[in-house]
Amino acid sequence: MKKIITSIIIVFTLSSLIIVSCENDKNTPELLVFPDSIPFTQEATSTTIAILSAHVEWTVTSSDPSWCTVDPTSGTGHANITVEVSANTTTAIRSATITVAGGSLPNGIVAITQTGEEKVLTISENSLSFGATEPSQTITITANVPWTAASDQSWCTLSPESGNGSAVLSITTTDNTSAASLSAIVTVSSELGDETIAITKRGAGEELIVSPVGALELSAMGLTKEITVTANLPWTVVSNQSWCTVSSASGSGNGTLTFTTTNNTTADVRTATIVIAGGATSSETITITQWPYGRTSDSLALVTLYHATNGPTSWNTKWNLANPVTTWAGLEWWTQGGELRAGRVQLWTNNLSGSIPPEIGNLTGLVRFAVQSNTIGGTLPQEIGLLTNLVDLMVAENNIDGPFPYSIGNLIDLTTVYMDKNNFTGIIPASFANLINLNVITINGNRIEGVAQEVIDVPYVWDKIWNGGLCNQQPGYTPHPDCP
Repeated sequence: MKKIITSIIIVFTLSSLIIVSCENDKNTPELLVFPDSIPFTQEATSTTIAILSAHVEWTVTSSDPSWCTVDPTSGTGHANITVEVSANTTTAIRSATITVAGGSLPNGIVAITQTGEEKVLTISENSLSFGATEPSQTITITANVPWTAASDQSWCTLSPESGNGSAVLSITTTDNTSAASLSAIVTVSSELGDETIAITKRGAGEELIVSPVGALELSAMGLTKEITVTANLPWTVVSNQSWCTVSSASGSGNGTLTFTTTNNTTADVRTATIVIAGGATSSETITITQWPYGRTSDSLALVTLYHATNGPTSWNTKWNLANPVTTWAGLEWWTQGGELRAGRVQLWTNNLSGSIPPEIGNLTGLVRFAVQSNTIGGTLPQEIGLLTNLVDLMVAENNIDGPFPYSIGNLIDLTTVYMDKNNFTGIIPASFANLINLNVITINGNRIEGVAQEVIDVPYVWDKIWNGGLCNQQPGYTPHPDCP
């Protein structure tokens, strides 16, 4: 849908430019290109640029056709050029330049950038337990960055000790002939930080090995996970929480069992322990931490918003922060990557005051932020530009002052913007030229003093701003010479 809307906008812009061109001298060569820059995400995709040309043949070239291609590459007159990029499988941002040349006229330049894959390094286990004579086990490293691995004990060796990307890490231990268990720490290091694996080598005699063991962090969604037991003795299993159940209460020798967690619909983190014990002294403990729905950066940012806008004292409909986030009024949620994310904040006419905090930028799953018809003051923080999924930004009829955040230009999916009847000052910034998906914007009743030329140069956006109440500012403010 985004691609279709973008194409319609470019065709509309090209049509507008053609009309303007017809008013020029019919014999005057000209060459115009729109837009002058296109940011792409990591995926393979395509879009179009518009060429307005009169009385001149033109050619189009890409500085790096290995991943950024154009079609067609030559022609005359007006045209839409397809720009296609392949997927960026590296972690580095890459760039290319598209050059539109026509005779002796100045070249049209379009700057192309494409983000790379997110850097990642994770390990499959954070702890391993070896029997007294068990030689080796493996873990999986999932990475797209260089890494090194090191052990702090000579009896525990690693292979390989470094890599650049995903790999299987083999951990080898020598026999433990003493009665006491041994411990080691394996550290996998990268530019992203350190990941550690706690290694336990049991003493000679009784043997009870459990995998996984140690601390596990789980999402709010319930799941079932397998536990492997390697033993030469009978053993028992106990969970201390009813929301975390085990498939068997006992066993003997080698075996497998499972534990199952229910959905955490509470507002709090919860913890359970599973103890597997055998013989006189052998036992292993699994500590399970389960996060609640949305109780991550989203819930923390919302709590900050609640206090910053005087929720406990002035909101008409207040939140009970002790209850699950899904019960808080004025919010809609959606699941992203197995985690519940805030999708819509709809708190209009709820007597919000105070100001919007910078932590609003943590709500990156938002598609709507609607707080119109309240008495919110202060400035609109630059962090609003981090909400790159935002479609509706509605802050009209408040007391917000200061300049429009330049970062709003990052929100290229915006279709609806209500900012009227506040105290915004200064000029409409150049970054607003990026808002080519706008359907409506309202800016009347503010203290706007001008519009950046870069915005005026994009006819579609300029038309929306002009018709969005630009000339209807508070008394004494005339943002454009053509305003009556």
